[in-house]
Amino acid sequence: MLIVGAGMAGCLAGILNPKATIIEAAPRYHANHDAVLRFRSDAISQQIGIPFKKVIVRKGIWSGSKFLNPDIHLANNYSLKTTNLITDRSIWNLESVERWVAPSNFHEIMEEMCRSRINYGVKFNKRDAEINQEIISTIPMNKMCEIMEYESEPGEGFHYAEIEVNRYKIAGCDVNQTVYYPNPRMPHYRATITGDNLIVESISSLRLQDIEDVCLSFGITTNRLTPIKEHHKQKYGKISPIDDLWRKNFIFWLTSNYEIFSLGRFATWRNILLDDVLKDIYQIKRMITLTEYDRWKLS
Repeated sequence: MLIVGAGMAGCLAGILNPKATIIEAAPRYHANHDAVLRFRSDAISQQIGIPFKKVIVRKGIWSGSKFLNPDIHLANNYSLKTTNLITDRSIWNLESVERWVAPSNFHEIMEEMCRSRINYGVKFNKRDAEINQEIISTIPMNKMCEIMEYESEPGEGFHYAEIEVNRYKIAGCDVNQTVYYPNPRMPHYRATITGDNLIVESISSLRLQDIEDVCLSFGITTNRLTPIKEHHKQKYGKISPIDDLWRKNFIFWLTSNYEIFSLGRFATWRNILLDDVLKDIYQIKRMITLTEYDRWKLS
């Protein structure tokens, strides 16, 4: 088996397929996800042996120096701010939820578990698809369309937005909270405290006044912060839905013609969590043993 991509989805697939070879276009390991990473259950922890911490996450919407309840105006502002489209986003749900949190270096731990099988600086191409069997690809769907010279793309095109992530340590802190910022005049759209880590996600670089606004919303002062990692860019920070029939047809075309199984948020172009990726890995392992007809029935 060949796994394409050594991001979190690719590394998770590699751990659960210990004989697979992994190729990665980047020349060396790099953390490609610095935004919020929480899990709905500890299923991944149980499967790969990395301990998670169970927490209660509390949420709020901050705008105009006060907390507000979600409404259509705020939700649409938030959606436009993050994707330049009006779609339903997570801002509508402010209920406290039970989640599991992985170690802050979760990706690095998984990469170390797969390192002896990862070939860095190797780009996937159409020839690879023609000579290999049983390929799990985490390549973003828009890029895979180009590589495989697919004849069409969704009518609305692929919409995604780059984000910037800044991380800080907070002195004397141990909570799990998320605040949304729908104000279009502010670059930050979400900030999360996980234990003593503050993660600020924004559509452009932060100014001092933006950090002060984030601190004010959490009731803390900037002198409690120590920068950990600033100005980290994530190209596919936010993705917007595409035509679902086109999306499924493309995924099926890859599998039926080239034995390529799409895995992860970007390869399947769905706003999913890593919990869903775990389920998809087991679905792929099952599909590999099926006939093309049986795969068609499952699609």
